[in-house]
This record gives sequence, C-alpha cells and structure tokens, in this order.
Amino acid sequence: MTTEAMRRSHEEKRAAIRSAVAEAEEGVFISQEAMDAWVASWDTDDELPPPEPDIRPASK
Repeated sequence: MTTEAMRRSHEEKRAAIRSAVAEAEEGVFISQEAMDAWVASWDTDDELPPPEPDIRPASK
C-alpha cells in the first residue's frame, strides 16, 4: 500500500469513527430486548420487521 493510500485509508477510518461517535452521542438506540425479539422471529411465520429505536434521551 502506498503512503497516499494509507493516508486516505486512515482519513476514511477517522471519518467513520467521528460519525459513529456523533451518532452514539445522540443517545438513540435499539434495546437488547427488541433486538432479541427480532432475531428470534427470523425464519418463522411471524417474522418481525427490524426494530425501531426505543431508547432515547429523556429530553427527546
């Protein structure tokens, strides 16, 4: 890998990390219970749609 390619790769990784941190700081998540119920429904006649976020900061 060239130095320029490594630099671009590191920049892309940093941008992805910044984006993930910003998303996490919003405090909107899907609970483990909702994820477990969704995964448990896979390959059944009553498969559930992907869960919506159900954990939000008190102010949202």
